[in-house]
Amino acid sequence: MTDTTNTVAIPVNLLVQGKENVRRTGRTVSIGELSASILAHGLRQNLNVRATEDGRYEVAAGGRRLRALKQLVKARKLPKDHPVPCRVLAEGEDAGEISLVENVCRVAMHPADQFEAFQDLVHGRGFTIEQVAERFGVEPSLVEKRLKLAAVHPKLFAAYRKGDMNLD
Repeated sequence: MTDTTNTVAIPVNLLVQGKENVRRTGRTVSIGELSASILAHGLRQNLNVRATEDGRYEVAAGGRRLRALKQLVKARKLPKDHPVPCRVLAEGEDAGEISLVENVCRVAMHPADQFEAFQDLVHGRGFTIEQVAERFGVEPSLVEKRLKLAAVHPKLFAAYRKGDMNLD
């Protein structure tokens, strides 16, 4: 098992995109949503980095998160020295494999779960549609659509969740 205790806070301005990050396609997809989430909820998953000779840190895993953080700095929503939780890779750790595992070993949430979670935020916890949209970096109209889908008849919702019908 790999040691995961070497986590430190590194200022965002010392982080650069690493060459060993395996994601080549979709590097900028949904960065606005990710930025909104980081601003509202903080960075919930640390970056994996390797120290460079010039005192910077190359991000081997977490390139989209780095882009979102840099976007927040550029928009002046975070200071350039904002501390970012990073796991510094040990000598001999394969940065490419770490990047690969972050992208392969995850499963996207089923849309039905998202519909219900948005419904809980609005109807259960008292958030406005606009607040939910802002916190997740989406348009209010998307939140409204998700709320409508969450409110369909339970039998239809169960069939969709089970895969017996699609959104169309």
